[in-house]
Amino acid sequence: MINPIQNHLAKLLVLSALINASSASANESNREMLDRYADYMGLPKLGSQDGDSLRIWIHDVLLGELQGYVVTNSRSLQCLGNGNIQPMDEPHRARCIVTTQRTQPKNALSLLGRLEKLDGKEIDCGVQDGDAVYVEGMHDGHIFEFYSGNPGSCSDSGSALVTKAIALVKPHRVGTS
Repeated sequence: MINPIQNHLAKLLVLSALINASSASANESNREMLDRYADYMGLPKLGSQDGDSLRIWIHDVLLGELQGYVVTNSRSLQCLGNGNIQPMDEPHRARCIVTTQRTQPKNALSLLGRLEKLDGKEIDCGVQDGDAVYVEGMHDGHIFEFYSGNPGSCSDSGSALVTKAIALVKPHRVGTS
């Protein structure tokens, strides 16, 4: 049984994690933050490579973990790192690996036109504590980006589209879905 002091401390820890997760981005644009994510993972900035591409960054705001999924016509990557990246953090501190486990990059890229229509939006149904998802991509030479809060817990069409895109780029081991 948790006593009132432990309960209060747990709430303070959650609040602290949320403040840390948002403090770096409070003073910068999403584009700057996404460029830092790319640099941290050792990737070029979006648009500096040719062709259509999709990047989905999933930041678990409570645990501070950052997962990235990068899809182009020629490759599919999974990136892992600490999501509480600070401006002074060393670039290339995390890593990306080529994914070969049941991703569907071509199907994910086929969603670019629909995802691009969400450019500049914030999709959030008010569910707290979970994943902050940043989607960025390049479609027919146009760069787009948007935010989706806890898309797997929301029922709107934008969240459903983000959830579908995540399912297509996230590697699955054989025998799992």
